[in-house]
Amino acid sequence: MSAHARKAIADRQRQYQIKTLLSGNNHTLIQMSSAEFLDYLISVKMTEGLSRIQAIDWIDAKLDEHNALSAKWQRYKDTLKATVGLFHYLMMCMHLVCLLPHYIVKAMYLVSIVLRSITARQM
Repeated sequence: MSAHARKAIADRQRQYQIKTLLSGNNHTLIQMSSAEFLDYLISVKMTEGLSRIQAIDWIDAKLDEHNALSAKWQRYKDTLKATVGLFHYLMMCMHLVCLLPHYIVKAMYLVSIVLRSITARQM
């Protein structure tokens, strides 16, 4: 075996070793702003079965447990809780608007039946 072939084999073995070491030490880093992190944390807690308000209260309890409450968090928490109530109100309005045409059609059908029965009695 020539010196060139031995060197090529040694290089491939070294590249394979580096590849296996790097594949075992693979990490993903994600950069988020504080607002994005809180939204992510709330969504994780909601997938665990908590409501949005319960998730906010959980965050509040954790911050209080570590004595990390700040005025900025209080303002942000109040905004989150206010938007939660507004969100549910808007969703309810949206559902009612979606159902409105269905109820209008039924009401018009009932009105036509009543009018037909009234006109049939008059004849």
